[in-house]
Amino acid sequence: METTEEVVAPATTQQPATEVGSAKPTTSTYSKKQKKPKATTTTTTTDGTTPTHNEHASAKDPRKAQDDQVMGTNNSSIVSKRSVEKLYYPNEPHFFRFFVKKFQRRAPLINRGYHFRLHVIDVLVRNFLQEQRTGDAKGKRKVVVNLGCGSDVLPWQCLARYPDACRSGEKDGAKFVDVDFPDLIERKKRTVLETPELLGPLTNVVVPEFAPVPSTPAATTTAAATTTTTTELKTTAATASSTSTEAPQKPKKSPKPKDKSKAARAPAPTTAPTGIVFTSDQYVQIGCDLRDLATLQDSLTRAVGGDLSSCTFLFVAEVSITYMETPGADAVIQWASSLGDSEFVLLEQLLPSGPTHPFASTMLSHFHKLNTPIKSVDVYPTVASQVERFRSRGWGSGDVRVWTLWEAWADAEDTFVNAAERRRLDEVEPFDEWEEFALFASHYCVVRARTVARDGQNKKKERGIPNGRELGLPVEKVKVRWDDVPGQRGQRRFAAGAVLTSSSPSSEKKEEVKLLNVMGLGTKSRLQNCDVYGRKKVGDADEADGTDEEKTAVPFTFREGGPSTRMCHSLTDFGTAQLLVGGRASPSTPLKDCWLLEKTNGSESEWAWKRTNDLPIPLYRHSVTRLGKTDMALLAGGRGVADIFPDWLLYEPKLGWIRCEIAGDVKPTSVYGATLACLRQESDSFSGVFTGGLSDDGLIADQLLAWNLDVSNSSRPVVTFVPLQVKSGDDGREEALSRLLLTRFGASCLPQSRTDFLVFGGVIKDHLLDMEDEILLCSLKGDGELTITRRLVPEAANAKSPSHPGPLLLVGTSPVVTPDDGSLMIVGGGATCFSMGTFWNKGISTLELALPAAVENEASPIPAYGWVHEKTVDIIPGEPRSLPLRNQAPNGAEGNANGSDRT
Repeated sequence: METTEEVVAPATTQQPATEVGSAKPTTSTYSKKQKKPKATTTTTTTDGTTPTHNEHASAKDPRKAQDDQVMGTNNSSIVSKRSVEKLYYPNEPHFFRFFVKKFQRRAPLINRGYHFRLHVIDVLVRNFLQEQRTGDAKGKRKVVVNLGCGSDVLPWQCLARYPDACRSGEKDGAKFVDVDFPDLIERKKRTVLETPELLGPLTNVVVPEFAPVPSTPAATTTAAATTTTTTELKTTAATASSTSTEAPQKPKKSPKPKDKSKAARAPAPTTAPTGIVFTSDQYVQIGCDLRDLATLQDSLTRAVGGDLSSCTFLFVAEVSITYMETPGADAVIQWASSLGDSEFVLLEQLLPSGPTHPFASTMLSHFHKLNTPIKSVDVYPTVASQVERFRSRGWGSGDVRVWTLWEAWADAEDTFVNAAERRRLDEVEPFDEWEEFALFASHYCVVRARTVARDGQNKKKERGIPNGRELGLPVEKVKVRWDDVPGQRGQRRFAAGAVLTSSSPSSEKKEEVKLLNVMGLGTKSRLQNCDVYGRKKVGDADEADGTDEEKTAVPFTFREGGPSTRMCHSLTDFGTAQLLVGGRASPSTPLKDCWLLEKTNGSESEWAWKRTNDLPIPLYRHSVTRLGKTDMALLAGGRGVADIFPDWLLYEPKLGWIRCEIAGDVKPTSVYGATLACLRQESDSFSGVFTGGLSDDGLIADQLLAWNLDVSNSSRPVVTFVPLQVKSGDDGREEALSRLLLTRFGASCLPQSRTDFLVFGGVIKDHLLDMEDEILLCSLKGDGELTITRRLVPEAANAKSPSHPGPLLLVGTSPVVTPDDGSLMIVGGGATCFSMGTFWNKGISTLELALPAAVENEASPIPAYGWVHEKTVDIIPGEPRSLPLRNQAPNGAEGNANGSDRT
């Protein structure tokens, strides 16, 4: 269970508990001895569900209030799982629909994340069910126990997907056990009883009737079975009536326990039945607080027929025990290891780069705001700590494997998904949220622990995040000047930045430098305007944000029309003009138009967009670099309507776009979102580097190439490639690590000299990019050896400012280098942090890149000027400033109206 989104959860009517005979029911009736309950007026909780038993009393008991908040997380996740079920599994029976009253299509990022999360769990459960056991384990009954199950439908999915492995219908077939808070299990039981599609696959269904036992202050209230009758249902279950379809509101905060003593961790009182409340040959429900392990073990023993040693267990905890106090969660893991031949699958959050990482801080803040803080992550923030957690709690004699979800996505052994399966996912819905998917997947892990190691099973050596410290790379602490931009001004990502110069009419042709951030994605929609920033002198009053922008702003306007709304486009600086290329509306609507931004005749502050030659096909996330000091540019790769563009193009102002002949034995992998830079210019040739990018199998390509472009015949340019060698030690570890840090997706490559260049931002394969490695200074020698010479770590010069935003998220930014002093400005950027909110980089950060030959760790000078947001200028005057995502996209394609801010 996990609180991630606003949802509409189903509400069901209450029925008296009933024992169900072994016959398959066809309709639902009450027996003659039972009386139909009188109609009652029901109320709904803040999550849209019907309160049960003691929920209204939760405010009087802090533990119960906290438990209610945690139970509410179930209602948040099942709507997203229902979205995945309907979109990704159209040919399978759908079971989440019985727990979600109204279908809501989620954004592609949410769908992709939840799909993969569910898929990873499904694979590990499937492997457990299908494994042929030998020795003492041969013939043992397999039992899957879902701890904190919520409304998950794992039992029915497995019975439908893997009937042979489950041996459905046989007495010793697989058994599925759902465990959760008694109140939540009571609701789930009613839904199962009222739904033929859920009840139908189950045989010999028995539902004990309970009478509540008065609670005592010092102990958990239990319920005792008073009668055990066997009533055969001869008709199908009646459809449950709904008390509310109203969208839920954010749950009210409830008081937290004042301490973390044993009393605070004890189970909270409840009047719902505790223990087994539903049983059948295939499926059992246990209402039990996981803090009450004695009741859990007693109920589980009875559920499997009294002999735990006759079974082999798989315990599943999908973001559930992390809501418990950590000692209680650890006790569950320890207890599970004591049941003999067992496996444990845990999925929960990590903090691989610490709690200050922008994604991590957004995630933690989200759960705290909902009063459902995740607790295990404080003690077990990394893969290595999760491994030690299990090995020290009874799982050390077996094997413990841990993957981040980002590692699982690219697992070389195809443990979870292979290349063909990754490609097929793009057929479900267009997807272009790779950086955000990588951030999400890097902050979640899946653990598979076994008490008994399998023969021939190689144990994976668990590692932390690879980083430049292992290479002994020196750190250059670069001072950063941060300038605030009040409100939401300047918040855009996947835009394109440019530096323009103009003369101020009031300063006798004094050259003014302007910074533009053009179009991109705003807080609610894609934008068709640009932000204009001007320089300001650094003074004593700069720390205050009361700058009078309107008085200091130099007039800046666009003349005539310009490009339409877009994101993921490129801007290339030709000195006297800026070349805008391609981009996209939705991921299925790439654009091919290209524009030049130039000064108008006789004006120093008025610029005009001029249409130039279109691309041969629409492209976005292509890579473009200026060729030396010319007005030519080289384009590599990019994403088209359905495929990755395999060619390289030369832009020549008079001839337009010309396909390059790719000569030689070395061919680059077709990718998009790669890094490309031109470093050297000769008489008729240019050379540079090309690294990384995303290939069609959804993985970041391991390619480091030097390229050479021959333009002696400009109508037939020829490009050749040579693999780059990186410095490596005897064991090759240094080379592998260097390649990992240099091959990125969504990064920028900024030339510094004929040999040096910066690799900036983006994401890497398998791991979260450590914040110390986000900006690398690299050097390319003449013999083709590539070396990472330095890590540039921003250190804020004005970090004591109350409004200082903290670490930047180097995703979707517009990095621009000023031509006069080489300073690097970082404007815009941020990411949707799965369903937990959006992180925006605020203001402008200026890094001084006049890198001196200084000793290691010597800080660079503070930039001598700052920036001020002057205005936002429409690119097409007179038209709306933005186009909502749900509006019709260009070329007649419909934009996605599912709530995504990326499609």
